[in-house]
Amino acid sequence: MAFVPLPIVLRWMPRPLAPVTGALALPFFVPALNSLEPPQIDLTGRFAKALFWITESGGKYGVPWVLLAATLLLVAMARFTNRERIREAILILLVAGVVLGICAQLNEHVIKPAIGIPRPYLVELARDPTDKPLLGMTAQEFYALPSKAERSAYLKRVLPDNLPLSVEIREHWIAETGYSFPSGHSFASMMLATFFMAVARRELIGLKLAMFFLMPVWATAVCLSRSLLRVHTPTDIGAGACEGIIVALLAYILLERIRALVAARFPDRMLASALPAETPASPARTG
Repeated sequence: MAFVPLPIVLRWMPRPLAPVTGALALPFFVPALNSLEPPQIDLTGRFAKALFWITESGGKYGVPWVLLAATLLLVAMARFTNRERIREAILILLVAGVVLGICAQLNEHVIKPAIGIPRPYLVELARDPTDKPLLGMTAQEFYALPSKAERSAYLKRVLPDNLPLSVEIREHWIAETGYSFPSGHSFASMMLATFFMAVARRELIGLKLAMFFLMPVWATAVCLSRSLLRVHTPTDIGAGACEGIIVALLAYILLERIRALVAARFPDRMLASALPAETPASPARTG
């Protein structure tokens, strides 16, 4: 099993990530992609519902399935023996899953509360230009409620039925009452996309490698959907995406270190899988 060394993989990574960086800068320059600027998209139409399902794929229910599907696809396409496929799948799932899980919890329960930036849709509800803002209090007062569950329960009570939101997006707003910066969906999706691009670069070539270029496209769509649904600002998604890229590269380096430890522990088995099978020597010619 031939593979690309770690330094080459890391030097190659800016190529697939450069377009992502450009796409994530668009909300700063295109008002239609910015949750803070008019015109804002209609949140009752089919496009908004499509954005909702895109954003869900980068959330706590979608990410585990993306991780599993990408792992199975990669090990199926790589030139592994059956035993190697099982070993690689376990290593990838453990490293990516544990790193992603720990960092997501730190992001949600440590970083976000420490910075304390409210979500843009809550700021919008709190500053409604009528005498009685829809939120019924300032954003600071809303976040002073004791827990996320209590904030969600309060928002469910005060959101009017005639607010122009689809059922799915209304429920999403009610559920997303944590702090805004940085975006957890952007972090998780970009972390998986970057991690699997690195692993695919190590193991695959040609069309098989090109298939994994779809993952940064998916991650970019998740990031932009967060702004379009008004649950994050462009700064939130940019910071979350950068966080995801950095963590992904560290996770890939960790995966390589674990592979090296496995190789040191079972040198004969790893060497046998890394070298091509020997061909019988041709008999010596006489005469």
